[in-house]
Parts: sequence; structure tokens; C-alpha cells
Amino acid sequence: MKTGKEYWSLKIADTKELFKKRPAWMGGYDADYPSAAFIRGLISDYKPVNMLEVGTAAGWAAYYMLEEAHKYSDVARLTSIDCADRVYYDREKETGAAFFETDSQLAKFWDLRINILLADYVQSCEKKFDFVFIDANHSHPWAALDLLCVLPYVTGDSVIVLHDVFLNRIAKGEMSSYLHPDGIVSGHEQYFGPNRVYSVFSDRMVLSYDDIAPNCAAIDFGDLSLEKIFEALDIQWEQDIFSATRYDEFIRIFGKIKRCVKVFAGEEYVQKLDEILHRRLDEAYEKVIEKTRSAADFVNKKIKNKKTVLYGASKFLEDALNSGFIEVKDVAGIVDADPKKQGKFLGGLEIFLPDKLKELEPEMIFSCVVTRPQMKFYIEKVLSECGIDPDVEINDDLFEFFVPDNRF
Repeated sequence: MKTGKEYWSLKIADTKELFKKRPAWMGGYDADYPSAAFIRGLISDYKPVNMLEVGTAAGWAAYYMLEEAHKYSDVARLTSIDCADRVYYDREKETGAAFFETDSQLAKFWDLRINILLADYVQSCEKKFDFVFIDANHSHPWAALDLLCVLPYVTGDSVIVLHDVFLNRIAKGEMSSYLHPDGIVSGHEQYFGPNRVYSVFSDRMVLSYDDIAPNCAAIDFGDLSLEKIFEALDIQWEQDIFSATRYDEFIRIFGKIKRCVKVFAGEEYVQKLDEILHRRLDEAYEKVIEKTRSAADFVNKKIKNKKTVLYGASKFLEDALNSGFIEVKDVAGIVDADPKKQGKFLGGLEIFLPDKLKELEPEMIFSCVVTRPQMKFYIEKVLSECGIDPDVEINDDLFEFFVPDNRF
């Protein structure tokens, strides 16, 4: 494998030009063309014909990867896996929208799988991939879990690339962050997942070379080892992994991952993996329960004796209500912008769309969104659109309870 600078230099000029095609609605997201140049440089050298992308969102990386691969093979294909059907930073856009808008003809060689986890997809996978790009959930241990899933389904000469290996350092201000989303700049997110994998393979991985941060790392499949992946997996997990995934869902996913490891290396590795997974999961979950109870106490103090609407049917709110931590006697209901949640109930409270706010006539709107800062400004915009008195009290302080406190 060449150096990161060599791969970067191969493609930096034409990648910068290619990025002029980015749809305007993407804003500052997926704007990291130096990392893209590194990835495209790898593709130009290894010339893969059957690639896998884990986490695609807008599909922009999928586009520039397949665009490069087709310079060397007119049958090159890319499979992309994403757990969502909407782009996380623009809910009006369907997953993959940037690719389809940019080159619908090339998209014929793109196998996009949405609303599915990698651990589920590989259970019936009959493909062998020669290039893998992991860029999904960045909270530890997801990158390590995704890596375990792909091991039986790659060729012996394949290349594995991890994106965002240094977002944890960017969050702490140790690296420049001007091309990264506001959530990273704010320091409220850590994203240790890819970094934990990089840390155990740093002597074998090639880092991208760019003027922002060496934020991609590549490794030859032959340089991987289960022992090292287990070592990464056994580093303290981030608590926010439960913001989107329930405890029992993790147990289900673990079963799928253990099957992957058994296929790849045999039963003797499964027992060790099982011990690490359950010990670290329980450790993280206990801390989350403590934090949920503390946050719920804060909510109770703020909403007491005020007619309140809880904004955002978040995982925190679901857990707090189901555990009986939040007192609901003064709560008129829950409002969430997702139409799929309308009419459902959490803890006996009905979920409404924002246009119901005027009828609910709350004295306070309390944001239960714990993954997005400054919700007050967003809610004020919603109130304006609904023609509601902007003087209603809005509280978005709950977010601060979920600022990661385990900085390394």
C-alpha cells in the first residue's frame, strides 16, 4: 500500500472539480473532498469491481466511489447499506438522493439497501467484496461491530477504509474542524468508534493526507486480526449508543455478529466475543439508566404546575416515560415532526404533529431532543409556521445532560 499522500495526490485535482457537482441542498455536509481524493486514489490503485459501503446517507460518497471505479471496469458495482430511508441532515431527502440527482445512469450499478443494518444484510449475503468503506454510526463500538460483520464477505486482497477516524480529536479542538458539521464543532459529540479501531491498527493503517485532518484510514485485509478487533471492542463504550438502539435490540444484533465471527474464524472465538459484548453493554446501560433518571428529575422540576407539551418523541423520552421517571399530570401531549409517529403513544401520552400545538395551548414547550443542540431556535420557527404566540416558554436545557462526560 502506498502512503496516504501518494493516494491523495493522485486524485486531489479532479476530485475538487468533481465536488462542484454536489447538490446545493447538501450544504456543508460531505464537503470533505481531500478525504474523497484519498479514497478515489485507493480505488485507482486497487481497481475494485465489487465494493461495499456501510452508511451512505445522501449517497455522495457512493457516487464518487463508483464514478472512479468505472474508469477501470465498466461492470464495477457498489452495494450500500443504510439503516434509514431519509438523509439524517435533510429529512425531506430520501437516502441516496445526491447520487440519483447527480448521475442516474451510473446509479444502475448501485445496489442501495435501506432500512437495514449491516448485521442483518450479511446473513443472506452471497457476495464477496474487494473494497469496503465503513462510514456508518461513529459512536463506539459500532465501527468495530461493522468490521466484524464484513470479515466473512471480503476477498483476501480487499481493502478496508474507515472514515472519520479522528472526529474525537476534532471535537476536543485538537484538529481543525471548519469543514465538519456544527455538531462536531460544538464539542457535544465525540464519535470515538472509528478511532478505537484505528488505535489498535495504527501501525498497519495508512492515513489520508489532507490539509484539514487525516480523517480516513485504510488497511489491507491481510493486516487485520480478530484479536486486535476484540481489543478495540473492549474499550469503554459510549453511552449514546442507546439513543437509537434498545438494549434488547443490541442482544439480537449480537447474535448475528457472533454468527459472522463463527463463519470467519470458528466457534473458539465466539465465547470470548460474547463475554466482551455483554460486559461492555451492561456497563454502558447502567450508566444510561442513571443519567435518564437524573435528566427526568430535571424535567419534572421544570414542568411542574405548567401545562406542558414535550417536544420530540426521543429514545430518552420513551425510556423515561416507560420507567415512570417523568410525572405526566401537567403534560398535554407529545409533539414530533415525524408523521410516522402521529397517533402513537408513549407512556400513555399521545404523539401529535406540530400543527396540533395551537390547539394544545401549552404554557411551556419542553424539548426532549437530546442529540441536537439549540432546539429552541428550531421550535420557535415551528411556532411561527403554526401561527402560535412566540412568547410561550421554551426549554431546551435537557441537551446539556447528554453532553458526553467520558472524554478521553
